[in-house]
Amino acid sequence: MKEKIYVGIDLAKASSRIAVLDSSGESVLKPFSIANSNEEEERYINILLSNRTPGIILLTPTQKDANIINLAGMNYPYVLINSKVASIKSDMVSIDHFQSAKTAVNYLIAKGHKRIAHFAGFKDAYGIVKRIEGYKAALNDNGIEIDEDIIIKDGLSFDGGYRSAEKLINMSKRPTAIFTANDIVAIAAFLLQYHDLW
Repeated sequence: MKEKIYVGIDLAKASSRIAVLDSSGESVLKPFSIANSNEEEERYINILLSNRTPGIILLTPTQKDANIINLAGMNYPYVLINSKVASIKSDMVSIDHFQSAKTAVNYLIAKGHKRIAHFAGFKDAYGIVKRIEGYKAALNDNGIEIDEDIIIKDGLSFDGGYRSAEKLINMSKRPTAIFTANDIVAIAAFLLQYHDLW
């Protein structure tokens, strides 16, 4: 079988929570559909189950996903990408969010920053929780007090990053660096500074 390479898994993740492992012909990874709620996700999973799909690859952001817990209870083959459901053991493909965050914050500290904001995203997503833990661990390891006021939990979108940066503008003691949960949030914060609003 000729191997195919698919580029842009981050884009697929950004636009889709569920993907299908299609076993007709060559096995390929395809975006299936966007599920904007647990109910929609459940409906799509039921479609896949009723069509006897041999396995599902899920891109789910929350740690309390009842749909994944149900799949696990059925012993149905699935893999999580860049996420984890806290109450069950699942196969997953992910980065080490904790260590990545800790490394990034340690880099900022080594550059002389002591007051580092974190634009964190929503609190119940696995990667977000682990990044916050890594951020706090780096600060603790370096004897820097954690200031919850500069850990801003907003969306992981451009608008969320912009809103997060605006919150820092009004602070009398602004951070000297920002650690963001993703690139889009970082770009929004950079543009706010670029437009001389910082």
